[in-house]
Amino acid sequence: MPGNMKYKSLRMKDHPLANRDGVVQEHRIILYDKIGPGTHRCHWCKVKIKWAPGKGPRRGAIVTDHLDNNGKNNKPKNLVPSCNSCNMWRSKKIQPEESFITLPSGIRSRTEIRYCKVCVKMFHHPLWAIKKNPVWGQCCSRSCDNILRWTMRKQKISNKIGYPVPMRNRDLQIEHANEEEEETESKGRKIRR
Repeated sequence: MPGNMKYKSLRMKDHPLANRDGVVQEHRIILYDKIGPGTHRCHWCKVKIKWAPGKGPRRGAIVTDHLDNNGKNNKPKNLVPSCNSCNMWRSKKIQPEESFITLPSGIRSRTEIRYCKVCVKMFHHPLWAIKKNPVWGQCCSRSCDNILRWTMRKQKISNKIGYPVPMRNRDLQIEHANEEEEETESKGRKIRR
């Protein structure tokens, strides 16, 4: 939810979620009535969270999340319990010009466009995976990844024993494509200087 969104607040001094002034946001009341008191799981990451009175998100507290990102739509089917980090993560909208993939859960995830090291096809690689391990995502599929690993293993073996290990035609094509890529990169560096 955008930070400047004005939510409808109600004065209910006896409500368990009311702050010191007795004010509760309407969407919190509706979700509380829907799921009840106690500990619940975040709709997105399944971490345990519980209700906390007052205004403002806290660690481990339930934040009411609007599924359609419309803060004025307080219908019970549109409200779900969320942890603060998932609610903030969902609020960072993906712009139409950004590349993304839609996960089976319906969530869109930002991606980086990459080219496969084996078949040179363009593919989308999720940014969360790049942050976790920058080496991941060199290939577009598991089969291409297996070919790349097999080729790299062959190269390591041939370097250890001192003479080349026979390669398949496919490996020779990959090796040739890698050499061409290195040549174009080195030519690009010379032109830029």
